[in-house]
Amino acid sequence: ELPSGLAAAIKDANFTPDRIGLFIQGVEDTKPLVAFNEDRFLNPASVIKLVTTAAALDLLGQGYRWSTEVMHTGTIEGNTLNGNLYIRGNGDPYLTPERFWRLLNRISIHGIQRITGDVLIDNSYFEPGKIDYAAFDQQPYRTYNVGPNAVLVGFQATEFHFDIDDTGTNQAVKITPFPQSPRLQITNRVKLVNGRCKAWQKRLSLDTRYNADVLEVIFSGNYARACNKRTLYRRVSDAQDHYQHFFLPIWKQLGGSVDGEITQGIVPADARSVLEESSIPVAEAVRLVNKFSNNVMTRQILLSMGAQKFDPPGTMEKGIAAVKAWLVENDLDHPALQLDNGAGLSRDARVSAGLLGKLLLHVYKQAYMPEFIAAL
Repeated sequence: ELPSGLAAAIKDANFTPDRIGLFIQGVEDTKPLVAFNEDRFLNPASVIKLVTTAAALDLLGQGYRWSTEVMHTGTIEGNTLNGNLYIRGNGDPYLTPERFWRLLNRISIHGIQRITGDVLIDNSYFEPGKIDYAAFDQQPYRTYNVGPNAVLVGFQATEFHFDIDDTGTNQAVKITPFPQSPRLQITNRVKLVNGRCKAWQKRLSLDTRYNADVLEVIFSGNYARACNKRTLYRRVSDAQDHYQHFFLPIWKQLGGSVDGEITQGIVPADARSVLEESSIPVAEAVRLVNKFSNNVMTRQILLSMGAQKFDPPGTMEKGIAAVKAWLVENDLDHPALQLDNGAGLSRDARVSAGLLGKLLLHVYKQAYMPEFIAAL
């Protein structure tokens, strides 16, 4: 039976005991202090990330780093590349705007300023399948619904900075995107109102539409004066358009130009290397995943394990198979375990408290235990 304190807490929280699974054990003990419905498989939400990240620390290794390669065809004359530039990704889960700026800056330092051909993004290291951004909860613009991509720039999110514009006769809401791409246009229908700033994001609505090759982002709703400066992160474009929105303004700031297009393509065999940018190590990526419950980083790691174990391209099926094989090898598997996408953004994921407890007890005895505990 449950200890009285736990039973009272569950009752106060309006949970029923049949929907609860508990497993509590000291890491040096041989049996649990509390085991209640520990074999019942329930939907764990983001707690399933513990399985994915534990496997990653072991299978990929704490010091494993992803790489983003820059290559070119044609010739470089002066500061001009007479040919195409290629950016090939290997699944870096943390290619943030700052790190992408660093990548482009290194290309500029290498001596390339003008590109007469195209910039081609090679994301063939992953085959994530068709991404339905609205499938989980009909919230296609929310960043937690972004899918994996071998060249994932800035989590495929655009920053929208909100501020009060008092330069005119009447105050209004000012919305500034980052980056400020020539192919992204803001239509601002937001009204400035009085009142508290509580739940400010829910008072805004967002829609998108394309006009020729320009993405129009339409904001409407109310924004309270008390909010002052705020930042909203939303996925407003598919991966290919997102590359354009990021590459063009940053490259221009660095003094660069592109005569052709930013598009997708496979690096040809005769391409020559320009540089290679390494990612943060797995241990740090795992910490960011678990501390902030980052779904798309988790999925990047899952597909990376699949590509490493079963050869590229990385797929969700390969990633699940890699984790399953690791669980079997360490006597941690169960027929009822359902990882789905490994991140917890799922109606179908299932794990038991007892199996998670067994996993944690196993990890505690491994060399990567400090990194895992630091990520909790």
